[in-house]
Amino acid sequence: MVKPILYHDISEKNKIEAELVSKIPSAERSAISHVLMSIFANARLLKTGEDKRNTGHSSIKENDQ
Repeated sequence: MVKPILYHDISEKNKIEAELVSKIPSAERSAISHVLMSIFANARLLKTGEDKRNTGHSSIKENDQ
């Protein structure tokens, strides 16, 4: 089980993030970033019905018609 990290202030958060991120190789950070951005884009698409990705389509509704 993953436990959340609780911070006392923003500087502590930034310090811990910097320590953790520095331990992840650059290629893996890039891959993680792409996956997270895809997840967030899909969540926004499901929530709003708008496709903000650069695909040439403006919404799901238009694609379904």
